[in-house]
Amino acid sequence: MNETTLVQEASRVLAARLPAGWKQRVTRLESRSKGRPDALLDVTGPDGAKVRLSVEAKTGLVPRAVAELKTRLGEYSSDPGLVVSPFLTRSTRERLRAENVNFLDLTGNVRLVLARPGLYVETQGAEQDPSPKREPGRSLRGAKAARMVR
Repeated sequence: MNETTLVQEASRVLAARLPAGWKQRVTRLESRSKGRPDALLDVTGPDGAKVRLSVEAKTGLVPRAVAELKTRLGEYSSDPGLVVSPFLTRSTRERLRAENVNFLDLTGNVRLVLARPGLYVETQGAEQDPSPKREPGRSLRGAKAARMVR
């Protein structure tokens, strides 16, 4: 899954979880240079108050990379950040919570906390990756296989 598709799907997941009266609009940044996020997400409250989120799309994220990711999001702007991924493990989600980083995965694990306009969304999604990476099959070649055949 590429970043464009990931951001589009994440936008769809977030739209389904926003309260009534809230709107969102995604701006995909085509020319990606250092110091720019993957996309910008504008969230507008029912009273018209708006906040812009810097979106960082990751096809995979491990807990030890969260601190570096938080630093990178802080370098983009003073706007809050949002990490989107196809699936985030429990330990990665806990680490993101500890670092106060908003996150969303395509299985429905969402945590979005905004001060102005005031918004708190937290939902649980899948606990296990619905499409895990496939392990390569064992080969029937080599010394061990030959011993078994004999």
